[in-house]
Amino acid sequence: MADVEKKVIEAIREYFQCRDKKKLLASLDAEYGAAGGKSSSQLNKHGKELLSLFASGSGPPFLASWEKNLPSAVLEKDRTCRRLEFGWQVHFAVYHLRRGSSPQSAECRSAMEIFKKFLENRGQLMGEFEEYSTFFALPYVPDAKKHKPFEHVFKDGWVVDLKTRLDAFLKSVLKEQHLPLLVKILQSGTSGSSSNGASSNGASKNGGGNTAVAGAALGGKETENLRLQLTECEERALLYIRRFNESQASYQSLLGVARDLVGTLQESVAGTPVSPQEIEQLCSRLAGSSLDRALDFSRPGSAVGALQSTITDMRTPKLQASQQQAAPLPSLDYNKIKTRLPQLSPKQAALLFQALRLRLTQSIDGYQRDCVISAYVEADILGCARPGKHRDAIQRALTSSKPELQESTM
Repeated sequence: MADVEKKVIEAIREYFQCRDKKKLLASLDAEYGAAGGKSSSQLNKHGKELLSLFASGSGPPFLASWEKNLPSAVLEKDRTCRRLEFGWQVHFAVYHLRRGSSPQSAECRSAMEIFKKFLENRGQLMGEFEEYSTFFALPYVPDAKKHKPFEHVFKDGWVVDLKTRLDAFLKSVLKEQHLPLLVKILQSGTSGSSSNGASSNGASKNGGGNTAVAGAALGGKETENLRLQLTECEERALLYIRRFNESQASYQSLLGVARDLVGTLQESVAGTPVSPQEIEQLCSRLAGSSLDRALDFSRPGSAVGALQSTITDMRTPKLQASQQQAAPLPSLDYNKIKTRLPQLSPKQAALLFQALRLRLTQSIDGYQRDCVISAYVEADILGCARPGKHRDAIQRALTSSKPELQESTM
């Protein structure tokens, strides 16, 4: 397409030069030079409409336009399309909450109901990905703003990133279809001349030209999809690099302490007295501020006990710090969950059980996890205390012939 546009500009310039249209020629050169001689991929009116609806939070019109204007093959099979669809569904579900509306307001409840229906239908396909499984609990959370797993969707950066990826995807799928007459003439002329040189068969000439154009369009779409996938991979790579650097720093620190411990042990074996101050210094490097300063290291046995306790604490320092700072998770509407459970299909029930299990396993060990377990027990989430439809649904899931449902329940 860029080559055809370049030929159009050259043809117009040649015409102006031939007719001695100096002002028009100067204007053309200035306009084309300001754009850098490059053509950009432009959205058609449907793509612009989708971006406008996204920014205004108009969920139902956005969904209608999305399903109407995107090709069915892209909607059903394109992985990037499914990821973006899940993202904008979350965006519209929390749009009014992000703007300060009450969770009990009519617009918030309506948005959550739409998101719940999406999860029960097309959204089920994304339940197999761990990054999206947390959102299956979103409709059952009283106030998602106070729920830590959903904090990032209320930040402006998340919305900007989602809109950028949506814009890039729409540009690759919904390009401007109207072509100027000069472009059509040059395209047909180029395909005709190349096919005349290649073969005398007219039908094969046109077919070859169409195949080339289709191949170029398909290549552009694949490039955009690969660019989106590359962005996601880069984000994950940065996260892993940061974790690696933290582990490397902890490893080097531990090596230094181990080296000093071995040196102290060698001095002790050789008969050199080890002062309590040296032991206290080593314990401080291991435990930091958590060391009990009231310990008397001059008393026999106290230094060894302190050293053993600091080495034990060193095994999981981040976990212990997070246990001390962890606050209980916001409560769920368990009555609503138990009421809805008997009405769900086996696959929907499996996704709900998976979300409940993730809430427990991903909570921080200690006070926060104890609160989750206590809430499950008090709400009788497994139906152990009181009989009824909820207990029957649990029993059916446990005895189901489908292994994935049994696994999610247990």
